[in-house]
Amino acid sequence: MLDLRQLRCFTAVAEDLHFGRAAHRLGMQPSALGRHIKLLEEHIGAQLFVRTTRHVALSEDGAVFLSGARAVLLVQTGWPNSSAPARPYGRPRRYCASA
Repeated sequence: MLDLRQLRCFTAVAEDLHFGRAAHRLGMQPSALGRHIKLLEEHIGAQLFVRTTRHVALSEDGAVFLSGARAVLLVQTGWPNSSAPARPYGRPRRYCASA
């Protein structure tokens, strides 16, 4: 059975395309996030990301899995919600404090 926490981790990395930023957004360490992704990949038997030391990209399997992961999270938890904004284009949001 898939763990919703792993799906959240996968979705965050897929949207940010950066393990450090995704980990920060989820409030966890990048190493823990990497472990969740590795366990998920082992569970489903597919590589979800193409990784180098400087670049993270979705694999073909990852792109297909992303739409399903988003649907499961939406149905199961109502996620994303206002406390965890989605970033559909993989770019971090920047907020400015109003004066």
